[in-house]
Amino acid sequence: MGGLRLPKCLPLEGVFSPHDVLLAREHHFWLMVHNTEQLHWLFQGRCPKEAQVWIKVDAGIARLGFSASQLFTIIEQLKTKGFLNIVLCSHCACADDLNDLKTAHQSRELKALVHQYNLPISLSNSAGLLSWPETHGEWNRLGIAFYGDRSSGVNELTAPLKSVMTLQSNIIALRHVGTGSCVGYGEQWQASLKSQIATVAIGYADGYPRHEKAGRPR
Repeated sequence: MGGLRLPKCLPLEGVFSPHDVLLAREHHFWLMVHNTEQLHWLFQGRCPKEAQVWIKVDAGIARLGFSASQLFTIIEQLKTKGFLNIVLCSHCACADDLNDLKTAHQSRELKALVHQYNLPISLSNSAGLLSWPETHGEWNRLGIAFYGDRSSGVNELTAPLKSVMTLQSNIIALRHVGTGSCVGYGEQWQASLKSQIATVAIGYADGYPRHEKAGRPR
């Protein structure tokens, strides 16, 4: 086991409590920091200074992260505490739309910060990794493509992906209903013509949305 290098784990949402920092230290997790509270917990947690710390930057998705104007203070605080292994991280907002220039704009903004602070970068998600080379950095975060889902704008030739999950069940009843007949809770669906109705053994207890639209009549 002496020469075995264990894979690193990076919880992308960061920690939720000071105790989580202790767990991260125990299991050698990398840490994502996207707010000042998480930064404070990191400093309290006596993590090893060689630990990799990812700073989340809000580059236009308005979800998680610090603004560009906050970065200088955040980076200086980390360096003062001895944390020098820092990665700047953000997320593509519109990379699945090849005609939207937002992705190129995000990439330019984040890379300007990378050059300013001389730090490695992580920006690419699945669509960015497959379709926007300018978003590539030292770290790239493949997401939905792991599950075989091709984001819109990514063609089969670019990404010949295979789905890793399926949802299957059985038809347990077939019946014919006349025009105007109502089906289901609250009579929310009404047959506009004579139809064949299949009842499938799946429901909300299985995680299937109760309000999912009915299929097309046959």
